Amino acid sequence: MKPLVTIVLVIIAVFGLFKILSPNRSPTQQTSTENPNLILYWGDGCSHCENLKKYITENKIEQKLKITYKEVWSNESNLNELKETIKLCPEIDPSKGIGVPLVFFTSDKKCTVGDTPTIDKIVQMVK
Repeated sequence: MKPLVTIVLVIIAVFGLFKILSPNRSPTQQTSTENPNLILYWGDGCSHCENLKKYITENKIEQKLKITYKEVWSNESNLNELKETIKLCPEIDPSKGIGVPLVFFTSDKKCTVGDTPTIDKIVQMVK
């Protein structure tokens, strides 16, 4: 009986340690919406992506616009979707590389790259 209790305690401790050490995920990093106003392609650990997501959260933009979030650095399916989306955006030259955050605005089929240009466009949309 004592070895069983020890095993259970070790499993609980390992699970707790995993939970503590795993990065916290904000709801915006996992949100997907039907018929979004914009699709935000981002990379885990990207500081500009974090700036943009922080702006969205602090300004309650998700209450005004439907946003879908797609992490592309560790999700190959999302990366492939980003590559296809880029083809709809003549303002982006993929031969120069594809940076994140990249946002596709579904209403006008335009893209922005970077936190500042995207925030500027969002400000115009929510006026």
